[in-house]
This record gives sequence, structure tokens and C-alpha cells, in this order.
Amino acid sequence: MGWPKINQIDQLSLSEKAKRIFAWKFFAGESFADWPGTENRKELYEVYKRVFNAVMDKKDGKLLF
Repeated sequence: MGWPKINQIDQLSLSEKAKRIFAWKFFAGESFADWPGTENRKELYEVYKRVFNAVMDKKDGKLLF
């Protein structure tokens, strides 16, 4: 199946903040050290990890939505 399309990621009901954080690291390949927001690195990594796991669950058919 491969990685979900962008519109499938939108189906995960993520906050705009979570989408921006995930896109910054995953799609753009940027470092959280360069993140322009006020969030600290710990928060950024926690959000990224939750979104990544949700994407993987969606890809593997484990999510109900």
C-alpha cells in the first residue's frame, strides 16, 4: 500500500499544529532545532511521534477512522 496520501493524513483529525510539526520534520526534512515556533524540542518530538504512530496505524489498517 505504501505511505498514505496527504488527504488520508487529513482524515486523521489532527490539529493544525500537529500537522505543521509532522510536515516540518517528515516531509520537509527540517530539524526541530530550527523550528520557528515557541514549542520546546521535547514537545515537538512527542507530537511528531504521536502523529507518526497514527500514520503507521492508518497505513496498517489499525485505526477505526
